[in-house]
Amino acid sequence: MTTYTATITDRERLVVTGTSDGKGDPVYEFEPNYGDGGPIRALLEEKYDDGLYGTGSVGQVRDMVWAMTAAAQELGLEVNVPPRTSSKATKEANADQKKLPDGAVY
Repeated sequence: MTTYTATITDRERLVVTGTSDGKGDPVYEFEPNYGDGGPIRALLEEKYDDGLYGTGSVGQVRDMVWAMTAAAQELGLEVNVPPRTSSKATKEANADQKKLPDGAVY
């Protein structure tokens, strides 16, 4: 199974790693200093739910990347998306965009 990851950091310190196989909800692993993530986890889940475009399958990598980016921006943290994960998210978004009906806003 292929997995894709992204991380959120607080300056140089790792906060959370998100992992997705593109088939279900992402998994978030927090560094020990953050316990179960509490409010950060809740924000990630909120952004993930808000970011679902209603096209393609739930759980796409692009949705995890969107959620992590939106949460990091709101919290003043930095998100790091490796090229392989970014490429997968872009491919999913482009494929889903092609499925939209004429006149749809993307």
